[in-house]
Amino acid sequence: MVGGLFPGAPIVLGKAEVLRLGTPDERDCPLMIWAYGALVKTCWEALVELGEAAAGVTLVNARFA
Repeated sequence: MVGGLFPGAPIVLGKAEVLRLGTPDERDCPLMIWAYGALVKTCWEALVELGEAAAGVTLVNARFA
């Protein structure tokens, strides 16, 4: 989990960061998870473990919370 979608992009206070962009398909409705703090890492690890089953899931670091 390094740099989100735009590695090297500056951190802007008050703005969220998309860490992983899901790819929806015709079978599933996409899901978006908003997390902050320690739960961001937990969510990231869960998505990695789910692999292809989590292809439609977007993860956002809600740094503004």
